[in-house]
Amino acid sequence: MDIKISEHKMLNWVAMRVAAGSIPILPLFERYEGLPALLNERSRYIREWVRIFYATLFVEEDRQFIDFMFQQRHYRLTRARLATLLGVQIAEEPHFVHYQAYGNTVPPRHPHESHVPSDEEISILFQQPFLPGTPRTPDRLTPVAHSVHLALRKSLLFRIGYNEGITALQQWLLLYIMTGRDFDLVDFFICELEDVILDGMTVHRRHPFAHWIFWILA
Repeated sequence: MDIKISEHKMLNWVAMRVAAGSIPILPLFERYEGLPALLNERSRYIREWVRIFYATLFVEEDRQFIDFMFQQRHYRLTRARLATLLGVQIAEEPHFVHYQAYGNTVPPRHPHESHVPSDEEISILFQQPFLPGTPRTPDRLTPVAHSVHLALRKSLLFRIGYNEGITALQQWLLLYIMTGRDFDLVDFFICELEDVILDGMTVHRRHPFAHWIFWILA
């Protein structure tokens, strides 16, 4: 087995603060228990472990558990067990970000019709004046929102390409982070895993959550 250790670049909170006009960014993420550690501390992974995980992954229909093979053994991890392993909490009244964007659409979700936040909700993320119909493009975000948006593209919603716009899912996640709303991080994680295996490993995703997966397997 290939045991080459790969590295995943972590978020640079100092650089993000500078880009945001000296406004601290880290507190926005510290509202969610365990999230800063996931984004900043667990950077190493074994590529072959991650490949095997994705190749054998099965997600239960209601996302209550995942199954996979590792080192010739079968594993089943419930949502609660995943939360424990990742060091996060499941909110008492969780909100499901993927549901906000795609409703009950079956995965892979992104090719289907999506739903974006209302102009009134999203306006706080953009430079003013923000009128109905104003383009929701990255260049119109406030400096803080733009910094967080770029950070999310390198972490929770790892993507390469499509820099011209902001997808529905990106809008919802950015809105949740910027306003401190609770959301179910474990469900978000499972949804992204589910979309990857049903959509195929593509260049714009590569090894999403590779260091999280390595942490779970290790």
